[in-house]
Amino acid sequence: MNENVSSENHEQKQPTPKPQKDKAPVVRSKLLTYGLLLATAVVVIAVGYGLYSSEGKFLLHLQETDVSRGLITFLVAIITVSISLILVVWVLVSNLETEELKVRFTSAKEVFATLVGILGTILGFYFGSVGQDIDKQLTLAELKFKNKEVIIHAAGGVPPYRFTTNIPGVGPENAQVSNDGWLFVPIPAQLELGSLVTVEVTDSKDKTKSQSNEYKHE
Repeated sequence: MNENVSSENHEQKQPTPKPQKDKAPVVRSKLLTYGLLLATAVVVIAVGYGLYSSEGKFLLHLQETDVSRGLITFLVAIITVSISLILVVWVLVSNLETEELKVRFTSAKEVFATLVGILGTILGFYFGSVGQDIDKQLTLAELKFKNKEVIIHAAGGVPPYRFTTNIPGVGPENAQVSNDGWLFVPIPAQLELGSLVTVEVTDSKDKTKSQSNEYKHE
């Protein structure tokens, strides 16, 4: 009888084995973290190498509107796509409870929606202003000779305009500044017929155009 009681007590004192946790979600989370760190390191190294190889010239190009606008659009697009991929992968590998997962995913989705809105605004402004940039291209009208003057008109670009006139026998003259785009230069008396007169114009953004014509009677 005592032996039976002691065996029953022994069986009751044996600890119940603990269920083993599934380590797969933890492994997937670590892989995701390492992957994101690796991707970030690659981007940082690529940007650093680009700045180093350009010898700082890239930073100077950022003051140009087209370059800076394109860089901002590229960065926002890359960040938006990266966040979308992170959200998808995170939902697939997460081991959180359903309710907690919904709360966190909703918060992340709001940030993602904000970035998508910003990206849409930037792209709309970027492509919408392409036509305006074309209209602002620097142009020169035909070079004419009238009333013993060289006459030419510049349009587009960004005023004021700097004109440099090259007349055979006289040489290039000092740059003349014009706000309205018109240039009037007296024709030297010694200028021979058929001489090639060249006028070069440069706007305030250092965009340059030139126009040439042979001197002939008015």
